Amino acid sequence: MTTQLHLDGSKMRNVGDFYAQVRGHPDTPDWFGPNLDALFDLLVAILPRPLEVRWRDTDLARETLGEDFAKLMQVLRDAEKYHAEHENEFILSIEEGQDENMKLSRLAIYCGAATPPDPRYLELARDVGALLAQRGIGVVYGGGRLGLMGALAQGALSEGGEVIGVIPHAMVEREFANHDCTQLITVDTMHQRKQHFTDLADGFITLPGGMGTMDELFEALSWAQIGYHENPVGLLNAFGFYDDLVQFVNRMADTGFVRATHREILQVADSLPELLDKLASYKPNTPIYRMSADQL
Repeated sequence: MTTQLHLDGSKMRNVGDFYAQVRGHPDTPDWFGPNLDALFDLLVAILPRPLEVRWRDTDLARETLGEDFAKLMQVLRDAEKYHAEHENEFILSIEEGQDENMKLSRLAIYCGAATPPDPRYLELARDVGALLAQRGIGVVYGGGRLGLMGALAQGALSEGGEVIGVIPHAMVEREFANHDCTQLITVDTMHQRKQHFTDLADGFITLPGGMGTMDELFEALSWAQIGYHENPVGLLNAFGFYDDLVQFVNRMADTGFVRATHREILQVADSLPELLDKLASYKPNTPIYRMSADQL
């Protein structure tokens, strides 16, 4: 008999409501409280096996729990991965509610800190920030005040949008930080910076940029392949800037270095409205850790 843990996103106003639902399961011990380590222990060692966690209306849960939603989902995915590695049956059932499209509350925007001679690129970044704010989508970005980064933040703030900057201490000390952000988070390392992008956002969009932008884009793609996140990854191919990159990604897939199921992780469009539609309708791929040996 399968043990089932039912979660209802429509009844969650905060993370405390989530833990209250888990605590209501008859096999959950009295000591269980709002602690992520305790939640992981509960899922991997305490609730009877086989276990199925059913979370309905996750779109509503995502909206009300904010960044806590991503943290809780990560624990559930870690538990699923743990059981897969130990050949234990664990089923994670996710229902997105009535809306088939994903709600994009915040997006991590990757772009360059340079100022190209061609003014179209700064205008593009400003327009992207403004349109996201007009649609009620918050911006999470690298926290800089220069180049496309600064233009992006300026565009969003000019329309009253939320702008969260994440920047290493070293760049703050060199006066690269944008202190006009709604919230400016300082971190010690670039890895921590990218982890914040993943934790705080519902997806990623890459604008034109250089080496650092490529690092961020391909980490988002590789993490999606592995299963570290299920967020959509978008590439805004304005002015044909990424034509050669798109061709190269297709070549990797045609050659067999990118699996067929992962080919559509990267969503590409020439305009922001079209790209947002693609991100909202994105369905997560089958991550590597769920694949059998003959699929790899």
